[in-house]
Amino acid sequence: MSIEMIDMMRGYEFWLEGCGRMSANVCKLLRMAGQPVTLATVLGVVQSLPRQRADLTSAEWRQSSYCCKCLQKAEPKAVTEIEAKRFGLLAEYFLGYFPQRTTLAQETMIDSFVGILRAMELDPPTSGSE
Repeated sequence: MSIEMIDMMRGYEFWLEGCGRMSANVCKLLRMAGQPVTLATVLGVVQSLPRQRADLTSAEWRQSSYCCKCLQKAEPKAVTEIEAKRFGLLAEYFLGYFPQRTTLAQETMIDSFVGILRAMELDPPTSGSE
C-alpha cells in the first residue's frame, strides 16, 4: 500500500474522523426522525447545523433549521432506554459538541463534507437517463 500525500498532512486524521462521525450522526438522526437518507436531506441537516450556542435559543434557527426539525421529530420516537441514549448522544453532538467548535473548524468540516457528498451524486437521476 502506497502512502498518499494526503496521508502525510498534519491533522488529516482529525478531518477524516470528523467527517466520518458527522456522516454517521446525520444518517442516524434522519433515520430516527423518520426521514429518508438522501443527498438532499443529508445536506439539509449539515447546512442547518447550529453554529454557535446562541442559535440554540434563537426562534429563527428553531423554525428554519432542518437539523432542529429532525431533532424535534426524533425525540418522541426514542421510547426505549437504548433509543433514548442514542438520541441523547445525537443531541449532544449537534447541540453541544458542534456549536462549540471554532468557526474555522466548523466551516472546514462542513465545506469538506458537502463537497464530498455533492461530488458523489448519491441521489438517483430523476429523468430516467444516466
